Amino acid sequence: MKFSPYHTIATIGSLFILAYVTEFRAHALFDVTGSLWVIGLTSLFLLSVYKKDFLSFIPYSLLCLFCAPTSPQPRHASIAKTAVRIAGAVGAIGLIVGLIAMLRGLSSPEHLGPGMAVAVLTVLYGLVLGELFFGMVYYVSSQEPPTGDSEANL
Repeated sequence: MKFSPYHTIATIGSLFILAYVTEFRAHALFDVTGSLWVIGLTSLFLLSVYKKDFLSFIPYSLLCLFCAPTSPQPRHASIAKTAVRIAGAVGAIGLIVGLIAMLRGLSSPEHLGPGMAVAVLTVLYGLVLGELFFGMVYYVSSQEPPTGDSEANL
């Protein structure tokens, strides 16, 4: 892995955009139940399928936020590609679970909000984790690093 200022700028820029969109109240997008649902089930599935490879994938995927691999990593790319599909599916399952919780509370309006929040946030978490995070890890892991000075090619 080699430090990449482009990855770092993209990661920090994404966090600033998230902060701006939420009017610097990111806690509005955080739900412990929904995040544990999506991250936990996705991780458990990947751990059961890939076993020790998934344990080495965890730090590798976090390093991809700030670094670029020096060579293609086909095994990590395979795990990331599976994770994209699984995170989205877990988010959709969380939507159904949240809707069921919401429908249980139809008798009192104050119980509708928490169920709907779980439903919508699990879909958001599944998309962000799958498409943005694991999708980026897949792209970075499967690409051949550029040869020579890429700025000279501009």
